[in-house]
Amino acid sequence: MEKYIFLDVDGVLNNTKYTKKIHNKYNMHFISHEMPFDPKCLKRLSKIVHATGAKVILTSSWRKDLKCEVVLKARLKEYGVKIFDMLPLNTHSSERGHEIKKWLYENGGTVTTTLYADNVPIEHAESTDFNYIIIDDYSYDLYDYFYESKIIMVNPIKGLNNKDMIKAIYELNNEGD
Repeated sequence: MEKYIFLDVDGVLNNTKYTKKIHNKYNMHFISHEMPFDPKCLKRLSKIVHATGAKVILTSSWRKDLKCEVVLKARLKEYGVKIFDMLPLNTHSSERGHEIKKWLYENGGTVTTTLYADNVPIEHAESTDFNYIIIDDYSYDLYDYFYESKIIMVNPIKGLNNKDMIKAIYELNNEGD
């Protein structure tokens, strides 16, 4: 079974705490393509990928700027991680869940389950062909399309932490158990 990680960058691999530390250390300000990645967060992502064999699908706005994309790919490569695919460039942040659902449908045949909360239908995407998780620091419309267990909601102050890493590995390796 194929496994996928839908990955955001800001707040996940770079975070407020580490960025402030680097800014204070070097007494400078960074622009997005020079944003410091937290090595601990990069190591945790690498552990998730290597423990599960998951492929990374980039959902972050970093895919919209060539300089950012090049820097990101280089940093991920240092940790043995590569980007398998990216959401379309025309995706608006508020439509991230919809675009992920669309990617799932176009790349493996999803099954859509409609749940009801207070008599309001809510669609959730599931797949019988592969397993996936979404790692992000902001919900956008993710909860409109995906079960909570599929979403690793990261604290943007600290980034991807050990608890997030363990949950991601568990969810990717234990689908259907």
